[in-house]
Parts: sequence; structure tokens; C-alpha cells
Amino acid sequence: MNLLERLPEESNRAYVYRTLRINIMNLTLLPGTSVSEIDLSNTLGLSRTPIREALILLEKEKLIEISPKKKSRVSLINLRLAESAVFMHKALEKEIIHEACEKMTPEDLRALENNLKIQKSLLLQENNHLTFYHIDKLFHGIIYESTQKKDVWDAIENMNTHYDRLRKFDVKNISLHDVSEQHERLIEIIKNKEHDAVKPFIYNHLGISLRRIDEVKAEFGVFICD
Repeated sequence: MNLLERLPEESNRAYVYRTLRINIMNLTLLPGTSVSEIDLSNTLGLSRTPIREALILLEKEKLIEISPKKKSRVSLINLRLAESAVFMHKALEKEIIHEACEKMTPEDLRALENNLKIQKSLLLQENNHLTFYHIDKLFHGIIYESTQKKDVWDAIENMNTHYDRLRKFDVKNISLHDVSEQHERLIEIIKNKEHDAVKPFIYNHLGISLRRIDEVKAEFGVFICD
């Protein structure tokens, strides 16, 4: 597990929660990994109380499974939860893009174009998939913020944890060049107010790993449950 630097005035519980969540979401703690309060206490140099409290918070987010009689563990990737997250993301993002077509300012569009430049620069680098994934999420976040819907983006991010982990397993098998080209196309759609193009774009762009689920399960099935 990677230990994080404490933030100023961060409580013990908040620190444990943030450390565990980031390690779970970046797959340093793989789905199914046993989690022990005693081991975490020793590793983090903290009492078991903030660790237990952080684990309860993560259990509410369905990232940890706590068992009184057995060791707790990082939750397996639940395909039902992943599918629900993608369903919600598609429904909301379709409406957000329609709104962005009318509301996005030239400054917002420049932010998208600058993000796209970073994406294209990453295409020239090796072992760039997880960095590209991070920039990809920032790209979509810009669109939500441009329509004053950051709270909606945060809600999608909170629900998206199982699909995010699934996608990170599959990210090396996805063409980053294709994703970058799709983002370029999305900028055109917003600039030109192509409302008729929004729905087919969303279907094609979101949920790629679920459309590849047979291949993903063949390679990473041990980390996935239905």
C-alpha cells in the first residue's frame, strides 16, 4: 500500500479514508485483498478507532466488505453496480452536453482544447494509460463545471467507483488514439451546437469496457463478480 502525505489539519479518520480509497481506486489494493485493522494500525501508526471508522465509510461506498467473523476485504468489482453507473453517466452526460452547446464560453472551450493537447502529447509516451485516464476525467469535468453542474459530476464520480476500477484493468486494451479523436469530435459538437449528434456520440464514447466485458472477464475475472 502506498502511504500518502498528511494534509494540513487532516483528521486521522480522514487520512486513513483518503489513503485507503486512493489505493483501492488505483488498484494498488486489488479487489479481494484482505484488509486488517491491526495491520493497517501498524502500517499507518494509528490507533484502530480511526481505521475502523474509515473502513465503515468505505463499506457504505461498497469499496470494502466488512465481515465480523472473517477478514474484511476490498470489494470485488460488481458488474451490476458498474452497469448502473454507466447508465446514469450516459443519461446525465447527454443532457449536460446539450446544455454545454448553448452555455459553454470561449474560455471553457479553450480549457477543453488545452486538455486535448495534453491527451495528444500522452499518445507519444509509453506507459501512459493511467495518466491519460486521469486527463480524460478532467476533460469531462470541465464540461460539467462549464454548465455549473460540478455537483452532478461529483455524484457520477461517487457512483462510478466499480466501473472506474473495471476500466483501469481494461485501459491498456483501449485505443487511446480513438478516445482522443472522440474528444476532438465532442469539442466540434459543442462548438457547432450539433444537438442531433449528442446521443449517438454518448453511446459510442461511454461504457467501452462494459461492451468488452467478455474479454475483460477472460483476463481479469478473478476480480469481478456479477
